[in-house]
Amino acid sequence: MGIKDMIATEYDERVKELSKEVGEKEKKLEEIEKKYSDYRDFEMKRTYSIEKKHRGLRVLIHKKEDEVKIVDEKNNDVTKYFPTIVSQALHLSENSFVIDCSIVKNKGFESIDKKSLIEKGHTAFVSDCVYFEDDITYLNLVERKKILNGLNFSDNIKNSASIIVDNPEDAEKAIKMFDMMKDGDGALIKKLNSKYFLNDGGNCFCYHAKRNV
Repeated sequence: MGIKDMIATEYDERVKELSKEVGEKEKKLEEIEKKYSDYRDFEMKRTYSIEKKHRGLRVLIHKKEDEVKIVDEKNNDVTKYFPTIVSQALHLSENSFVIDCSIVKNKGFESIDKKSLIEKGHTAFVSDCVYFEDDITYLNLVERKKILNGLNFSDNIKNSASIIVDNPEDAEKAIKMFDMMKDGDGALIKKLNSKYFLNDGGNCFCYHAKRNV
């Protein structure tokens, strides 16, 4: 076999390998596209709450009688770092409750950490209520929101903004709007008929629009 024949043979083999690789990638792409299409068609038949995702510290605020406790996602007690929020939480309701929040720093203040605390430097944005005189995680999001909206929100504890949508076009507009807002970190997409699952993706989807451009 001459040099030209050897080169031709190697070229043919390489072409076959590349064709096989391309074919496998195309097959995977088709599977992904089909899966996404089915998922979108299925999910968007329902109604959703689109909420701003805040860039901050995820916590649960527990209030029972005249005592307030704040714990982070790792169940660390961080109550002492947020005295203003603790004080205002006492006046949210006479009832005992547990609310899901993100605590963010206010403009002009240092970032949240355990070494420095500036009074009135943080705001808790409340996204859900999981306990109100009793466990309410079995209720759907609409019922939990009704209870949440009955709280006496304050300067440093605020109801997180949300928009109800029932079609992909409005959902996309809402997501983009929240993503463009200052200090936004994408959006949370929650099913209105969903129950609450702590630290679980079962009740909401997180969408980072800026990261998907």
